[in-house]
Amino acid sequence: MKTYKDIIVLIAITVLLVIGVVFGLSHFMNIKPVLSAQEQAYSHFSYRKAEVPDRGPSVVSGLNSPIRIQPSSEKSFPPEPLAEVAPREGGPKDDAKERDKKKESGLTLIMVKDQEKLAILDGDIVRIGDRTKRGRIKMIKREGILVNDNEGDKWLKID
Repeated sequence: MKTYKDIIVLIAITVLLVIGVVFGLSHFMNIKPVLSAQEQAYSHFSYRKAEVPDRGPSVVSGLNSPIRIQPSSEKSFPPEPLAEVAPREGGPKDDAKERDKKKESGLTLIMVKDQEKLAILDGDIVRIGDRTKRGRIKMIKREGILVNDNEGDKWLKID
C-alpha cells in the first residue's frame, strides 16, 4: 500500500489533467455563448464620450406647493389653556377660586433624569437652589424634595 503522500500527489495530478483536458477541448471546439440580436447590438457599444448640452435654469409657473401651511392667524390651538379644558376631580362644578387653590397646593410633579432635576411646587417649576414662598430647594429626589425654611429642613412628597 502506498503512503498518504503518494495518494495526495496522484489526486492532484489527476485533477490537473482533467482541468487541462476540459480547457483544451473547449478551446479547440471554440465554444462561444449564443447572443440574441439585441445583445449583439449592445456588444458593439462605443465608449467614446458623449457631449451633454449645457442647459440653463428653466422657469416653471403655475405649480402649487403640495404642502399646505396655515398662516399664523389660522392656527388651530385652543384659546383656553389645556388645564382649563381638562377634566378635574371635582367635575365642572368647581369654580375658578377652587381651581386656583388646587393648582397651587403642594408638590405635584418630580422629574429626575440624568443630571436634570426639577419639580412643580405650588404651580411653579423649581430646581435645586431656587427660592419659593415655602423656602429654598436643597435637594430633589424621586421620593420628594427637601425644602429649607426658617423652621429647618422639611421633606415634601407628592400629594
